[in-house]
Amino acid sequence: MLKRTLFVLLLGVNLALVAAMLFIAPGPPVAHAQAVAQGGNYIMVTGKVMDDYDALYLVDLNTRMLHVLTIEPTQRRLQYRGYRSLVADFRRASSPAAGSGARP
Repeated sequence: MLKRTLFVLLLGVNLALVAAMLFIAPGPPVAHAQAVAQGGNYIMVTGKVMDDYDALYLVDLNTRMLHVLTIEPTQRRLQYRGYRSLVADFRRASSPAAGSGARP
């Protein structure tokens, strides 16, 4: 009988401690988006290109250019693939003729 009472008492204390931790402990840290580029005006994102290559997309916020680099699996090094002007691309996409097949 003493063991059962002690067990129930310890179980109650553990449940009280867990409840206290849940109410007192702060939640997970808040993740903030990168509002201002730090350490330079660049944003880097990785992704797949045609299921064969991993790509590194680099946006230069000063010049509004998107640069693409891929990793050659056989050579294990970065290879520069080219760039795009985001200003020109978004200007073209927002024009009334966009999507109609007409070229600006």
